[in-house]
Amino acid sequence: MSQMSQLTIEEKQTIYNLLKTASQNVYGYTPDAFKNEKLPEQIPVKTVTPEPEHISPAEPVQTETPISEITTSTPIPSGVSVGVSMGELILKIARCTRCPLARTRTNVVPGTGSRTPEVLVIGDGPGSPEDNSGLSFTGPAGDLMDKMLNAIKLNRKTNCFLTNAVKCAPPQNRDPYPEETEACAGFIEAQIKCLKPKMILCTGRIAALTLLKNNKEINFSLPVDQLRGKWYDFNSIPVLITYNPSEVLKNLDLKRPVWDDLRTFAAKLKEHSPSYAQSFGQ
Repeated sequence: MSQMSQLTIEEKQTIYNLLKTASQNVYGYTPDAFKNEKLPEQIPVKTVTPEPEHISPAEPVQTETPISEITTSTPIPSGVSVGVSMGELILKIARCTRCPLARTRTNVVPGTGSRTPEVLVIGDGPGSPEDNSGLSFTGPAGDLMDKMLNAIKLNRKTNCFLTNAVKCAPPQNRDPYPEETEACAGFIEAQIKCLKPKMILCTGRIAALTLLKNNKEINFSLPVDQLRGKWYDFNSIPVLITYNPSEVLKNLDLKRPVWDDLRTFAAKLKEHSPSYAQSFGQ
């Protein structure tokens, strides 16, 4: 039997939308190839096994090597190896059905930014704007995040990559549940192995807990204001915790401590990568 088959219009549209979202997440904008919404009449693609229609929270569907089992002490499995492209990793994230958020999402939100970043920014979770666009840190909180990064010569187009502790938006903009962050934790580690950032900025307690959960010296029952401003370590990568921009929008008094954290972060980044700002604005 031939490995190629002709799909229905609905199936082709689904694949087209998936590739468009993946491209948006990789580049941070819609490539010209996807600006014409009209699909060609025939798109030959490889036959794939359909995803199960129903997902059981108690028994997550495992159609491939479980991403959540990736840890710093185990090899990255085939398909999420160090040499895998970010595009392939995004497609793997798009197929994930390991927690109930897969049933309620509009789009997966794998991350947005440079493929060779100096800095990885990790937020708590996508909100409604991110769920609609498939892009990390959009809407008012995203605008503020960009301003925060720009102030220390970072941006998502040249030297920074932005993602979240979970890759699907929780309903009603609630915080992700522990089982949801656990299901996505391996994706964060795989992205770090792919992107090799020099430093990591965690914006929010949940982001910090997801990344640093094995650090026995951290009391994660403490609020962010008692976790921020201190240096932590993830596989020899310096990590700093600060407030999530959505929290800053709700309480403008947080602008000052966030700015203090950003200046601390920039000073250490300059030590690790003195020329990091050269690509800013290009």
